[in-house]
Amino acid sequence: QLSFGTSGRIKNINIQEGDPVNTNQLVAALDAQTLSSNLAAAKSSLDGAEKDMELYIENYESNQDAVGGMDEYKIGVEKNQTLVDKATATYRAAQGQVRDTYIYTPFEGKVVSILKKPGESVISGEKVLHIADLDQLYFEILLDQEDFGLVKKGMKAEIILDSYQNDTLVGEIYELQDFTDPAMDNNFKVKILMSANEKVIPRIGMTGDVSLLVENTPGEVSALVYDEIFFDDLNKPFVWVLDGATIKKFEIEIGLEGDIYTEIRTPIDKSVVIGVNSDTGIEEGYKAKVID
Repeated sequence: QLSFGTSGRIKNINIQEGDPVNTNQLVAALDAQTLSSNLAAAKSSLDGAEKDMELYIENYESNQDAVGGMDEYKIGVEKNQTLVDKATATYRAAQGQVRDTYIYTPFEGKVVSILKKPGESVISGEKVLHIADLDQLYFEILLDQEDFGLVKKGMKAEIILDSYQNDTLVGEIYELQDFTDPAMDNNFKVKILMSANEKVIPRIGMTGDVSLLVENTPGEVSALVYDEIFFDDLNKPFVWVLDGATIKKFEIEIGLEGDIYTEIRTPIDKSVVIGVNSDTGIEEGYKAKVID
């Protein structure tokens, strides 16, 4: 999203929505008549200060008696140099003000939207138009502080856009925000670079779901749903199994934990009792039977 660096009235906008643009292309300008006059005046003052310095030096070389001794000469040079420096600073400031009345494109892309029209007034920093590099699109997500500690740049991601439910885009984390934003519930913004996909044509503003590959196993592993695993008083994981007709506690070692499934590293050769929650009150030794 591009904006002017100063306030004023828009003189012209040189592009239309959908137009391709090149890097450093002039796309919009403010009416800068007053600022241009200030710039010309500042340039004239600078030229005058520099000319006075040259004449002073020439006058000393040709008529030293009129200027005085070396000490007086040095004082005169310093005074003239101060005037030159002040005029230079004024001129550069005026140049910057005029420069802020133009908008140039920072990269090659396409005009997505134009938010203002010629003749309208804008303030410094107010959004005027939006361009995007459609060959390099990013998907932004918010992560809370707990999950943020699990991700890093380059981590792989899978994206399913709401408009393309049957197709998955792949990407990788490109940028991690360095600070939280109270306006976003103190979450971190994460930018994901999306890879090209011939079936999916992303558009600016599309929403969807993202899965981040935090960790993976070399191949398929045994797993149980998270609520089929329990923890004893020492926080050791176990499952309820059926040994014949008796329910028993079976300690296990767990591995990767996902939102739904948890890896089970301990081989289980008995039937696992499922559909049990912590409020059921099962104890070891209870009798059970298998029903269809």
